[in-house]
Amino acid sequence: MSAMKKKKIKPVEIRITEDMVRDFSDLVGDYSSLHTDKAFARRSVYRKQVVHGMLSVACLPLLKDCLIEGKVAELKRISASFLKPVFVEDRIIISADIIEYGGDGTVKYQWIAKNKENNQVAISGSFLLNYVNRLPIKKASLKESNARMLTGKQKQAELTFDQIDKGKKGGFDFKITNMSQKTLFGILSKANTKTSISFLAKKWDVSNLLASLLHSTFAGMFMPGKFASIMNVDIAFDENIKLGKRYSLKGEVSSKSSMGTISEKIVIERKGAKRSPKVSEGKMNVKINKPFVAIPSVEELKNNAKDLQLKDKVVLITGASRGIGATTAKLFSIYGAKVVVNYLNGRKDAEGIVREIVDAGGAALAIQADISNPAQVSQMVRTICNQFSSVDILVNNAVRNFIAMDFMELSWDEVQRDIDVTVRGAFHCCQAIAAVMMKNGGGKIINISTNAAENPPAGQFKYVVAKNALIGLTRSLAVEFAS
Repeated sequence: MSAMKKKKIKPVEIRITEDMVRDFSDLVGDYSSLHTDKAFARRSVYRKQVVHGMLSVACLPLLKDCLIEGKVAELKRISASFLKPVFVEDRIIISADIIEYGGDGTVKYQWIAKNKENNQVAISGSFLLNYVNRLPIKKASLKESNARMLTGKQKQAELTFDQIDKGKKGGFDFKITNMSQKTLFGILSKANTKTSISFLAKKWDVSNLLASLLHSTFAGMFMPGKFASIMNVDIAFDENIKLGKRYSLKGEVSSKSSMGTISEKIVIERKGAKRSPKVSEGKMNVKINKPFVAIPSVEELKNNAKDLQLKDKVVLITGASRGIGATTAKLFSIYGAKVVVNYLNGRKDAEGIVREIVDAGGAALAIQADISNPAQVSQMVRTICNQFSSVDILVNNAVRNFIAMDFMELSWDEVQRDIDVTVRGAFHCCQAIAAVMMKNGGGKIINISTNAAENPPAGQFKYVVAKNALIGLTRSLAVEFAS
């Protein structure tokens, strides 16, 4: 290894093309939508197709200075942390440095892949190479025309974070052939046209590297599938993958985090082996992205905009002959509610509002009642139920007035009159109508407050006191009827 100690490893530049992504997908069977479906990728947080993270890992053999004269390199361990997305047509600079020499003839490298345009590190990790005295891969046999490593077909899973629990398992069978290796070298020739691929083919046994690439397939197609983004991976090989032999890749969820990620243990085993079947062991952390929220159609938007689920609901609005109450009554009618306009003195105005609603195709009823009088409230509720069968919504809107009065000239009787309308009236209405609502399985009570409760204007002591009391009533009833 003395020659390696003196050697400086020259970085290599690669360009990721659509052809490479397509060939990689065909080779490893990872047709994850984030990589292969432009429409899906455009709706993702990345806005365009993300290149398989393991595709950059597949380009490590292009580091020619990691090779030793007269030796064949084979991968024994690989780790990668995917820090930034890589996109089609990105130019990536891959560089490596020796960090450790093993007494068994292995060399450990630290490597990074930088985006040439912005100089950001997209991937970082390490790999361990073993150098052996043996011949590299054979020429592809005519019988081995299929390069795809998966032995079966797989529909892409679409598991969400909530659908995956610790201990969940999955996997698939695969086989690596001479054609698989040849296809990988074909991908490398597209990544960097200056490198002699025939030279690399003589110096690399990429069987273990090919098997490591299938971790991308497990995450992107099997578990979780469509919503996966690999964060990092670490794989170690106990022995070499043999060409033409069947293997099983098996994964199991070892943990889940509150950040929407899962950790998976991955093993590769010799298919049918009874003793010591394990060939490699690894772990992988995967982020499970949230499914896209479907964009509603124009028709759906139109229907939702018009439908507030108020059609045929019966609404009682107190103090509805003028101001906010009158406008509220009209708005409810627009959405199909049957409106009851309560008034004390404004009969003409109340009947005018009812007429306007009915002329527009709605249903409305005007009822005179002093809401501070429990007997009149009870009679009003009976009238509504006789006419419309129920009360679904109560809007306590009634107030006495907003006439400013100086505190030193104010009598308690004046304050009490405001409290009687705003608070006592709401109390009687809530008590009478809550009984109807509970009998019918539910309802809505809306009490109209004011910003003056928090920021009192001068001269409005009685109004502010009454409205703050209404706020207290509202909070108390919310607790009372929460169940």
